[in-house]
Amino acid sequence: MVYRANTGRKLDEELGRAALRCEEFCYVGDPSYIAANDFLFKLGVLRERLTDYGPLRSLKVHLVASYVKD
Repeated sequence: MVYRANTGRKLDEELGRAALRCEEFCYVGDPSYIAANDFLFKLGVLRERLTDYGPLRSLKVHLVASYVKD
């Protein structure tokens, strides 16, 4: 099995087939995955700050969502 639900739209499609509806959805950043290197970590923190606004949010690392049964 290959994971392919890596956008909000794709999650809605896949979970909609199971009669689930999106109640809440957000993108969450996490620069800690490169924390072993100080310079890269600082770049990661900067990237997270830059992607906090508008359409750049979709560049965050994690998708967090809550789906409920219709």
